[in-house]
Parts: sequence; structure tokens; C-alpha cells
Amino acid sequence: MVVSYFDGRGITNYLTPLHLQSSNEHCDLNFRGINYSADVYLNGHEIILPKGMFRRHSIDVTDIVHADGTNLLAVLVHPPDHPGRIPPTGGQGGDHEVGN
Repeated sequence: MVVSYFDGRGITNYLTPLHLQSSNEHCDLNFRGINYSADVYLNGHEIILPKGMFRRHSIDVTDIVHADGTNLLAVLVHPPDHPGRIPPTGGQGGDHEVGN
């Protein structure tokens, strides 16, 4: 089951259980294109991803996953900053991350 919803502020949230059938193997979590940034949580561990338009990410989660059980993945996808507004901490237009 995947729970997905749009919160009205532009943030899309995904929550899903992951069931793995093997043990003692390498495990990557792959994102094919996140626009613009995301907060990723796997079994309570926060994974920091760089900002950018439709960037692909591959994360080694071998040490985080429960190889013979259920894992919980949560992803909060944040949109780009509003054009013409540079947030205090930088961001699109302020940190030169777009296109990197």
C-alpha cells in the first residue's frame, strides 16, 4: 500500500512499507528524478539528498534496511522556491544548485 497526498503547500508525501525477501545483500534505494528536493526517511533514518531539478539519486541503504522483514519508507518531495524569492538559507536562485 502506498499512501500519497498533496498538502496544499506544494509538498507531496509518500509513505509505503517495503518487504524484502533476501538477506546479506547490497541494497540501493534509487530515485529516477526528484523535483526539487526531498526529505527521505527509511526505518527512522533521515537521508539527506541534494537539491536540483529532476536529479537522480542512488543511496546505499544496506546498513539501514531490515533484510528479512518490513521496512518503512517515507518521502516528502518539496517544490522549487517561488520565482523571485530567495529564502534566507539560499535555494533556487541563491545557491547555484540548479543544473548541477
